[in-house]
Amino acid sequence: MELNIKLLKRIGLWNESESERFPIRGRLVIVFNMFWLIPSAAYFITSQDELTPILKAINEQIIFTTAFSKFFLFAINFRHWEHIFYDLQRCFNLVMPDPHQDVQKILSVVEKFAHCLTKWYSPLVIFDTMVYGLTPFILVLAKYAVTGVYQIPLPTPIQANYFIPGYNSNVWIWIPLNIFLGLMLCLQTVALVLLECFMWNTIYSTICLFKILQVKATSLVGMDDQHLWNTELSKFVNLHECAFRCASTLEKALGAQMLFLHIAIICSMCLMMTVITIAFKDMYLMFIMLAVLVYSLFQIFCFSILGTELTEQSAAVNDAIFHSKWYLHEKQRQRDLAFVQVHSQQPVKLTAAKLFTVTRQSFMQVIKQAYTMFTLMSQFVGEPTE
Repeated sequence: MELNIKLLKRIGLWNESESERFPIRGRLVIVFNMFWLIPSAAYFITSQDELTPILKAINEQIIFTTAFSKFFLFAINFRHWEHIFYDLQRCFNLVMPDPHQDVQKILSVVEKFAHCLTKWYSPLVIFDTMVYGLTPFILVLAKYAVTGVYQIPLPTPIQANYFIPGYNSNVWIWIPLNIFLGLMLCLQTVALVLLECFMWNTIYSTICLFKILQVKATSLVGMDDQHLWNTELSKFVNLHECAFRCASTLEKALGAQMLFLHIAIICSMCLMMTVITIAFKDMYLMFIMLAVLVYSLFQIFCFSILGTELTEQSAAVNDAIFHSKWYLHEKQRQRDLAFVQVHSQQPVKLTAAKLFTVTRQSFMQVIKQAYTMFTLMSQFVGEPTE
């Protein structure tokens, strides 16, 4: 996670050393995110003529509020994230000298996953943002250059009249303002992507720590030397305790965010499907709504997969001990392993404010709930559902 942390430090969302206060630059980033909440709200309040742009404005408000909540909750739970990161760092430093080939493979996978996620996910989401934010700008300029007609398409947050009332009437005011706001939107997206990568990297690193514990549990049972057994058992117990502590802190740090994210994405998907149903002939609208839909689904899908993997890999530590040849050892060692096994039976899961567990099944429930709400809303707006 070296690249991820280095970039977070540059934008002010991480400190140079442990136990410092949340950076001032990071607070400014959070305040800047509030900047995007006002245009959609203003457009929603002032525009009541057409249903489609109003629904789209509500959807944009949900998306930008979700982004703001990630930064805000990260700042509130900053101490939790800091404890998790430095606990994981100490644990991985402890197991790095381990000569076991499987342990070294897991360490290599952790490093590659963190690096590749930060390297490849960032440009994809930035491109998605550019498609959503800059597409209307490019379409207007192309049409103006060809026909000489200046006509604003369906408004987006960076095109609302909130910034300069009536600026849409002058193309030479509209162009530089939209270029500036488009760049600001991309910068905000970079900060959001780095924060998301950090969260996913942290969860995955915790999962890999449980995988290392499975390897060490299997190798622990095969030891004959008593002194080596005592040393390795002590290391195993400490690593196991650290893994549980990280998983428990993850649940605290992500609980409120997971609940808000699930609710927001259900509402957002419902609204997007409604807008697409009403204006299915508007290719521009379909295009930008699809960009938002893909991003929203990917968010909840990643957390669902990682949540499932976290639960399964933590339970696999108990299975690794149970299926080993523990019965060939003396009574004292059997009691030690039984103690470790009982400790490993503690449930580890990622929850949404402890209301439900974030798993692959919860992802499917999100899709079902969104479709249910969509069918109900379609009846109110008078659209048939098939």
